[in-house]
Amino acid sequence: MLVLDTSYSMSGAPIAQLNAGFQHFVAALQEDEVAACSVELGVITAGGVATEALSFTTAMHIDSVAQFNANGGTPLGRATELALQRLDDRKKISACWCCLLPTVAGNYQRWNANRQLPPNHAES
Repeated sequence: MLVLDTSYSMSGAPIAQLNAGFQHFVAALQEDEVAACSVELGVITAGGVATEALSFTTAMHIDSVAQFNANGGTPLGRATELALQRLDDRKKISACWCCLLPTVAGNYQRWNANRQLPPNHAES
């Protein structure tokens, strides 16, 4: 499960890079025979509201995903809760992992205000 920041702060080059990176990631999964058959990917976006952009799908069955658009605030807390809810539902069937990929240091700091920051986190 990927949680992606698609908020307004990602407008322009950052959202284009996110889209290109996601497409590259999916292509890499599909090129690997084992990964294509065994990896199930889901995507939750955090842009305005938390949205399930892709429900769990085996990599080889991902034909296309609409381009992500940048808009709204950054509801990473709600997006993470939604991702964990989907993972909890899914783990009844198979093992799952969640990757939270904060892309803007300031947003990460606000979301993580009550937790210790990772040792290599660069503050802005």
